[in-house]
Amino acid sequence: MGIRKNGGTGWSLWVWRTTATLVSCHLALSIVGCHKSFLDLALFASGGERAPYQYRILTAWILRLFGTAGPVVRVARLLPPPYSDPYSLVQIGMTATGMLISILATRRSLEALSGGWSYSAWASLLVPYFAYFHFALPYGLNFILPYDVPSLCFFSLALYAIIVRNSVAFYATFVVGTLNRETMLFAVVPFAIWQLVDASAAPVPGGRRRAFGHAVAQVTAWLLVRILIVKVFASHAAAGEAAGGLVIFHLKDNLRSVLKPYHWPLLASCFGFLLPLVINYRRLIEDARLRLAVQIVLPAWLAVMLVVGAMLEIRIFAELIALVALAAGLIGRRLPSYLADNHSKLQRQRVATPAVEIDGGPADGDPRAHALP
Repeated sequence: MGIRKNGGTGWSLWVWRTTATLVSCHLALSIVGCHKSFLDLALFASGGERAPYQYRILTAWILRLFGTAGPVVRVARLLPPPYSDPYSLVQIGMTATGMLISILATRRSLEALSGGWSYSAWASLLVPYFAYFHFALPYGLNFILPYDVPSLCFFSLALYAIIVRNSVAFYATFVVGTLNRETMLFAVVPFAIWQLVDASAAPVPGGRRRAFGHAVAQVTAWLLVRILIVKVFASHAAAGEAAGGLVIFHLKDNLRSVLKPYHWPLLASCFGFLLPLVINYRRLIEDARLRLAVQIVLPAWLAVMLVVGAMLEIRIFAELIALVALAAGLIGRRLPSYLADNHSKLQRQRVATPAVEIDGGPADGDPRAHALP
């Protein structure tokens, strides 16, 4: 049995691949089988849904391409509801594939950041762990939409492209991901952070100007794609306050919602209740670029979604799973030794502190306190 250069044996690699595939399939079946689709998938695939949902056209194209394909229709007829709908079957395929790619991209990103194959592989399963809370387990507004998990997939790929400094792959992922959901715009921030921090660490002439140029190019590309899509579907009926524009505003509703104690467990469940750990131990994130990205992107995303998102639909934080999984993975790698070192320091301090007698008697730390009379 061969041993990989980065530490994984052939057997462990296949065990991990099998586990990642099974958990991706389980999540996809759980999401589609246990939750109601918010959209009419057939209408969405045909391009007739309301704005702004129809603006997320990439998954509509995929549903149209495969949902009417003969083999998919024939397989769907053999399955029980809700899997007997060809479009639901395609959605299961998109969800499982998107989750598996997200896991693979996160594993590669962790490997690039930490250098260890085995730990990176198993730590990448934080992605489906977080995803269960965002997609399969939430109470309240637990609708699903076909572009939710693909959004996580594209953001995971974008982060990997940033980490390995592959600008071509990033731009391709960025443009295609924008066709899936407009929140891909947030990928501009970690890209800029990596560029700026690298330029500061190893000064290169024009490094900061290049970072600024990339940011302008990315925002411009995003705006062009979004404006084109909005113009194409300008005649579509709008949902709520969309009115054919780029965003829907929910600030008042969100402020009322987050103040209700009933919703606090739901909001706290984001990222599997591990966000407090990530915030508390963020200094253990060895990579300064990733640490800075977490400190900037998370609050920025929260602020934007407080205004334009529906906070109780915690799936709107799906893309952040990719970022938080990387942070939690790096923290988890150092946390045991950090806690052990702190415990050792505390023990040494206790040993070094002399016992103090109170009221003439031996202190608790003095062996005489436990001596028999």
